[in-house]
Amino acid sequence: MEEEKKDIVESVEPESDFADEAKIEAPKPEGKKVEEFEKKEQELLAKEADDNAKAEIAEYKEKAKEYQRVTEVGKKKIVAYEYPDERLANVELARQEFDKGYGKTQKIKALVSFLALTAIVLGWILPTTFIKDNQTLVLIITLGVAVLGIAAIAVFSVISKKKNQARINTYFNDFYKNINDYVFEGNEIESIQGDVNNKISDDEMKASELYGNISAVGSRDNITFTYKGIDIALADAAAQKDTGKGLATVFVGKYMRASNSVKPTSPVVIYFKGNERALPPSVIKEMNVLEENKAFAIYGSPEDKKIISKELRSALKSIHTDRLLVDLAISIHEGKTYLGIGYEDDLMVLPMKEAFNPYFVVRYKEDFKLFLDIVSALSPEK
Repeated sequence: MEEEKKDIVESVEPESDFADEAKIEAPKPEGKKVEEFEKKEQELLAKEADDNAKAEIAEYKEKAKEYQRVTEVGKKKIVAYEYPDERLANVELARQEFDKGYGKTQKIKALVSFLALTAIVLGWILPTTFIKDNQTLVLIITLGVAVLGIAAIAVFSVISKKKNQARINTYFNDFYKNINDYVFEGNEIESIQGDVNNKISDDEMKASELYGNISAVGSRDNITFTYKGIDIALADAAAQKDTGKGLATVFVGKYMRASNSVKPTSPVVIYFKGNERALPPSVIKEMNVLEENKAFAIYGSPEDKKIISKELRSALKSIHTDRLLVDLAISIHEGKTYLGIGYEDDLMVLPMKEAFNPYFVVRYKEDFKLFLDIVSALSPEK
């Protein structure tokens, strides 16, 4: 009885972060105008949501300029950034080195292609102009020059592709090494293994049971480490499912896996709601709702609610989705916790032509500590 009373009190507590707030709906008109009223109401709600999204995006873009420095050279504006850490500055140096080498190779490739095509054209024009009485010789010269020209283009294409791939590998390695060093610093991370070339298997992504029938997984920088004795793995990943009409993306972001010491009877899922770019896990449609508030919802069997400890609740209260951290799905199994951390492309896509903006990584480092707090709360004896 006392437990029921407590639940009733929580359900109407206006400041509660873990219970539904009481809602009072405005009365709707009756009669023939009900349909028109509902349609207009939906239009107003959609417009309000759209206006809010525009305001959020504008604020987000403004915050993203925190480290930006714009200089004018004549009529041209040059965008550069100040870097709050040497490792972030190293990322930009690596990007510049890649861009410089890639651009040089592309210019040489264009020149070789131009010269080869010019030779092919001249190889046809000159013989046909000056050799009038030997068409066989004209044909031999024309075909010979054409073969040599095409071969030159093909050979240099292979060479340039290998050089560019080597540059990309070097840049990606430098990028992730510096980013990981920066993000992990001060977080008691030990025994780091893996690099940008390490990938996760399809089964490892499916193990979370969050995204249904996954048919394709892409990943990079799948690394493992320990945090306060907890075994953790982290990767940049994207997953897709087959809709019958093509592949549809179901996840893009950081995919974290960590050991835990809880034993739910079935998986417990916590989903932090996001904006229109969010990709909610398909599994939650079929799950029982244990708790729900404006920020997130908890799904699972009632008997497993006990694993949502005071420490875990405290960690959850610190998470806030926005235009960068699009959404967050946590799947808690016996012995293993899976975090599908949905991030915007600003963090997930490596800069190539444009200067590296450190703002998104600085934000990620702040978030990363909060994810570790969630993992730690699920392994209290560690």
